[in-house]
Amino acid sequence: MTWRDDSTANNGLGKIVPYYDERGNTYLTYEHKMSVVEHWVTEGHAQKYDKRRDWHNGADGNADNLVPMGRGPNSKSGAELPWSYSDAAPDHSSGYTSKYD
Repeated sequence: MTWRDDSTANNGLGKIVPYYDERGNTYLTYEHKMSVVEHWVTEGHAQKYDKRRDWHNGADGNADNLVPMGRGPNSKSGAELPWSYSDAAPDHSSGYTSKYD
């Protein structure tokens, strides 16, 4: 994967994703191969905020989990997932902290 420059990103599959759409709106987003909601259900609900944030942004050495994708396709793929955030409540006994703790 090639990270964003001023105009495009390569998704590693030979597809260039433009940073802006034809109206000048931001189009480029980053899809998580392991979705954010799946991460929440499997482990994020029991993690400290900083660890979840770093996972989300690929700052934990997990940048390969991020794939450039257009805003519309990214939203559509997220809507089709079988998980819900309500599948796992925050687990304070395992170390969960919010952004504001």
